[in-house]
Amino acid sequence: MLNSFKISKLFGLDFSSGIKPVFYIVFLFFTLYVKAQENLVPNGDFEEYITCPSNNFPYYFVDRATQWFMPTTGSADYFNAYSSDLTANGILAFSVPQNYEGYQDAHSGQGYAGYYAGLVPANNNYHEYLSVKLNKPLEKEKWYYLSYYLSLADSTFLNGDPQQFVNYSGAYFSPKMEFIDNYFRIEVEAQFRSNPEVFLDDSLGWQKVDGYFLASGGEEFLTIGYFCKYQDVLFNYASSSDSGVLAYYYIDDVQLIETNVQFPNVFTPNFDGTNDIAFKFENVSEMDVEIFNRWGNEVLKTTTLVGWNGNDKTGHELSEGTYYYIVKYKGKKQKTGFIHLVR
Repeated sequence: MLNSFKISKLFGLDFSSGIKPVFYIVFLFFTLYVKAQENLVPNGDFEEYITCPSNNFPYYFVDRATQWFMPTTGSADYFNAYSSDLTANGILAFSVPQNYEGYQDAHSGQGYAGYYAGLVPANNNYHEYLSVKLNKPLEKEKWYYLSYYLSLADSTFLNGDPQQFVNYSGAYFSPKMEFIDNYFRIEVEAQFRSNPEVFLDDSLGWQKVDGYFLASGGEEFLTIGYFCKYQDVLFNYASSSDSGVLAYYYIDDVQLIETNVQFPNVFTPNFDGTNDIAFKFENVSEMDVEIFNRWGNEVLKTTTLVGWNGNDKTGHELSEGTYYYIVKYKGKKQKTGFIHLVR
């Protein structure tokens, strides 16, 4: 159910296509080095604001937080401890920790944002997103680490509905940003999404969403929200007043950092539970790994979802020695090197 504070604004939006999708990943058997601690997301902690969120114009939307804006007419919100406006029931409307969506301390500082993950299919498929222009464009074929914190709102102060949660939060990086004049789901393939095996259900504290992705180059804008189709999302139950998803999340401390990726040069598939599988990344089946012996013959082709356990394509154990690998993404070579197999 949309709360009574929501109003409509007209925008227009065009996300450029052709950006490679890379989803939530946890890397095993390679090393990620943070190149620099520079956060490419300005005001990622939502501490800076243009005006304090208020019942009066220019209201309480996320564009009150410096650098942030709404890419659609779905009105993501801004909350700050210095806001003193009340709801009709006498509750602090946009403050921290208490506000019209519940009660939650900030993950850091005095402010955070909030958005409906998706009121679908009820409420005419209403969605909310929040966007920001990065401090500099992303560089082609470089890895980046994205993280942010979510907290499931109580959603009880105004409408009395029970808490509802989903297993999806996504981030889309685009080279340009224009605005769209509706509040429907943005139909693009997000390069980043939360682990689909983990429900975003923490309403007492903050839940970290993080992972790595490969940039196409030139991406300057970050948009966070719910990009997945309704039928592909898991949620706990239907709310009492709607037949679809009613999940509201606070968000804080958004960070994007460039990283360096270094693959291992040795692994030991001896079934001791340590270093048994090389090149295994969770949920990145789009990346292919080819393994060659010293004579240049391909002994195995696998994916980063499966990894390499030291066997060849027929399932036989390969002998100790040095092997050459090629890692490809979308058919394009990304990394080559040598790895030593030790039993």
